[in-house]
Amino acid sequence: QDRLGSLYLAMAFLLILFGAQHWFHYITPTWRVAGLSRRVLQHGVLSAFLVYNEESRNHVDNGQIVMAMVYDVPNLVMNGYMHLVNLMNSAGKLLIILAFQIFVPPLMGKRPTLLGLGPALLIPGITYIFLTFRAQSQTKNLRDAENKESELISHVTETVRTFRLISDFGKSSSVLEKFLEKIGAYNATMIASLQMGGNNAKFVEWLTMLSISLYTIWGGVEVINKELELALYVTNIGVFNAAG
Repeated sequence: QDRLGSLYLAMAFLLILFGAQHWFHYITPTWRVAGLSRRVLQHGVLSAFLVYNEESRNHVDNGQIVMAMVYDVPNLVMNGYMHLVNLMNSAGKLLIILAFQIFVPPLMGKRPTLLGLGPALLIPGITYIFLTFRAQSQTKNLRDAENKESELISHVTETVRTFRLISDFGKSSSVLEKFLEKIGAYNATMIASLQMGGNNAKFVEWLTMLSISLYTIWGGVEVINKELELALYVTNIGVFNAAG
C-alpha cells in the first residue's frame, strides 16, 4: 500500500509540475520582458534619427533604418537577450546530469565512472570550442545576408519614392533587372548562412550520436559482464541525449 501510494504521489507531482510549467509558459508574454526591450531599442533608433541634422539624414539609407527597426532590434532581443534564459536552463540541466552520474551509481553499489561523466562534460566543451572557431565565419555570413537584405529594401524604397521619374524616363525594365540581381544576391547569402547554421546544429547531433554509439558497445559489454546495471545503462543513454 505504501508503494502504491508513492506511485500515486509521483503521478500527481508530475501532472502538477507539468501544469505549472504550462501556466508559466502561458503567462510569460505578459511579463513584457521582450516587448519592453524592443520598445527601448526601437525608440532609441528612431530618436537618434530624428535628432540628426538635414545633412546627416541625407547620408542615412532608409533601408537601414527599416532593417534596424523591424529586423535588427527584434533579432537582438529574441536571439540574444531572451536566449540567456535558455542558456541558464541548459546549464541547470547539465548540472543535474552531472549530479545524477556522481550520486546515483553509489546508491546502486557502483562507483561513478568516466564512461558516464565523459559525454556530459565533453559534448558541451567540444561544442564550445567548435563554435568559437566558427564564430568569425558565421558572423561574416550573417552580416553579408543582412547587408544584402538591407540593399534590397533600400532599392524597393527608392523605387517607390522615385517611381514617377522612373516611369517618365522609361527606366522600369532596368530597375526591375537590378531588383532581380539584388534578390539573387540576397538568396545566395541566405543559402550560405542557413547551411552554416544547419551544420553548426548538426555538429552537436553528431557528437551526441557518436557518444551513444560508443556507449552502446562499451556500456553493453559492462552489462554483459555484470559490471553495470541494465537500468543505469538505459538511463545513461537518455542522459547522453539530454546532454546533446
